[in-house]
Amino acid sequence: MKVIKIIVFCIILLVFICNKLELFTNLSPKILSEYDMHQIKKAIDNVAYNEYLNAQTKIGNNYMKIIIDAFNESLVKKNVEKQKKAFESDELIKVIFNDEKLDLSKKFKESLFMEMDEAYLLNRNINMVPLRLYSENNIISKKNYKRITEKILSLEFKNISDFFILYLLKFYDISQKKTRFDRSLPTINELNKKIVDNLSLFFN
Repeated sequence: MKVIKIIVFCIILLVFICNKLELFTNLSPKILSEYDMHQIKKAIDNVAYNEYLNAQTKIGNNYMKIIIDAFNESLVKKNVEKQKKAFESDELIKVIFNDEKLDLSKKFKESLFMEMDEAYLLNRNINMVPLRLYSENNIISKKNYKRITEKILSLEFKNISDFFILYLLKFYDISQKKTRFDRSLPTINELNKKIVDNLSLFFN
């Protein structure tokens, strides 16, 4: 009887330790290496490149030029609020926003100027912003999310979140032939700090 109690106690203790270890593993910060980051960027590029090209075709060169010109012209205003108002009240921008064939999302219309302004201030390619906003829902769709995660070899990083993918797309630039990611992309140490501080945002 005493032996049975000891065995039961050992089993309960083992289960308790295993649960604690699992909890510790889940709460442990995910630290990316340069190799891991390379995998993730390559996996995103595998999907995003064609989606950006498709967005470029759908929006068209004329509309893209109008958007860029309207943004640059708005910069003569003294503050961001007035710049945004000037941009969104531009007659040609209104035509683009109301084009039923484009069927632009509410998010696209509401965030286009501010996203372009952020890119401009951080010296990123503002031409990429309309393409990103137009294609991001397709990029993180169930089908393409699966394609992205299949290309990530490290098992612990396969549960990358939509937030992390969209965050990295802010630095994505199809005009660059090699990495296709802008130099303003945070360093691996900066990214790891963001991940440790907000793990649930970056990974599911």
